[in-house]
Amino acid sequence: MKSVHFLGNPSSPHVRHWEMLLNANGVTPVVHGIGRHLGHQVLVQSARALGPAWSKRLPAPMAYVLAGLWLRRQRRTGGTSAPAFFHAHNTSGYGLTAWLSGVPYGVTTYGTEIFGASRRSPLYRHLIKKVLNSAAFITSASPQMTRTLTSELLVDPEKIHEFY
Repeated sequence: MKSVHFLGNPSSPHVRHWEMLLNANGVTPVVHGIGRHLGHQVLVQSARALGPAWSKRLPAPMAYVLAGLWLRRQRRTGGTSAPAFFHAHNTSGYGLTAWLSGVPYGVTTYGTEIFGASRRSPLYRHLIKKVLNSAAFITSASPQMTRTLTSELLVDPEKIHEFY
C-alpha cells in the first residue's frame, strides 16, 4: 500500500479530512508533527513526533525551525530515515519545516497566512516566498488565493492546484 507523509498538526480537522480521503482511496497517511501538537486530542490514526522530546517546550515558531533542521540532520547522518517527500499543511509552520529539511515537498496553503502576508514583517514574507517557490506543488482553495499567490507572492501558476 502506498503512503503519504504529512507535516501537519495531528489535531487539525483539515489534516483529518485529508487522512479520510486518502484512506478511502487506498493510501496510508502518516502525520509528522511538532511535539506540542501531539499533546492535544490527536484526530489522525498515525502520528509521529518531529525533533527531540524537549522541543515540545519551545514556542511553535522555534519548534518548526528545529524540526526542519532535525530532519535535515537525520537525513544526512543516516539516522531515522526521513521520507522521500512531504506534504506540508500550512506554509508558515510546517512548510518552513519542510523547506529547512531539504526533503522535497508540496504545501497546502491556509488563507490567513497568504491573505495576511502583506501585513506581516519583511522576514515573514521572505520566508513564505522561499517556502512556496521551493515547493513541488501548492494547493489553493479558491481563485482569489491563486491570484494572491501569483500576483503578491510571485508563485509560478504551473505549481498551483486549485480545489474547492
